[in-house]
Amino acid sequence: MGEDSGNTAFITIARLAKVQGRVGEISAELYTDFPERFEQRRTLYAWTPESGERRELHLEEFWPHKGGMVFKFEGVDSIEEAEKLLRSEIQIPAQERAELEPGACYVSELLGCLVLEVSGA
Repeated sequence: MGEDSGNTAFITIARLAKVQGRVGEISAELYTDFPERFEQRRTLYAWTPESGERRELHLEEFWPHKGGMVFKFEGVDSIEEAEKLLRSEIQIPAQERAELEPGACYVSELLGCLVLEVSGA
């Protein structure tokens, strides 16, 4: 989920799945438990795994739709422009992710950990 670009690590919070509408809206699968943070978080980054390119985007509008979210980005005003972003991962710098309550952790922090099953009688 994290990707390192230079000195900044990024975290994926959504994936752009399909064009929604005719003026550049894009439906996304959410990978965040904090969708309400889009209200304050207007600068996002689209990372394309195939090319490794990351593009800064500015969120104009967003709204929930069928268990996901629809995004409208500044400068993405047509179906053709929206299609260029499909399958991109929407990311934020890791240092901007939501602070968790004490004792909680992100799944990405558990990757690579050894898990032991302990059974008792």
